[in-house]
Amino acid sequence: MTPANPDALADAPYVLLKRGLFERPGHHGYTGVLRHAGRFSHEEASAYAVHGGSVTMMLASEAPAYSPACWHETQVEDLLDLLRIEREAKAAAEARAAQLQAEVEAKDRAILLLLPFVDYAAGEGLMFVETEDGDHPEMDAADIMAATADALGLELGSDAYLSLLPDGYAAIRAARAATAREG
Repeated sequence: MTPANPDALADAPYVLLKRGLFERPGHHGYTGVLRHAGRFSHEEASAYAVHGGSVTMMLASEAPAYSPACWHETQVEDLLDLLRIEREAKAAAEARAAQLQAEVEAKDRAILLLLPFVDYAAGEGLMFVETEDGDHPEMDAADIMAATADALGLELGSDAYLSLLPDGYAAIRAARAATAREG
């Protein structure tokens, strides 16, 4: 694969092969594993590749994952290392997903506790006035109720919204009972 822009080749990372192995970064030894191989500019790779033909250069993007002289044991070790890395990444992603799920559930519980209060306040026509410093705007409980429904992804007054009210009352009773036991 040749880039359409010839100047792109000069910036592309190259690897060097000698006796069937990749050169390591900084020309410090050899490896059979591409991901451990050094990356060299076109200029640097070209300078090394002219030494009697024993060193060849190739685009890293076109190089095989393992050089021709790479031992099978080295390939197996590298594959096991890659598997370990993937498993660690998967475990970290699963832990993060569990953390995010717990955060969502906590927010849903908080909304569920507020829902009956806000619904009742809206029914009573309660209104919160703007504070003198202007930090808290004027709003009525109906505005809060609509925002709560929206946060739950529900349409205000829908059957799904109304079906949550009893759950909210039950959650409030459970929270009060837990508080009474602790206090």
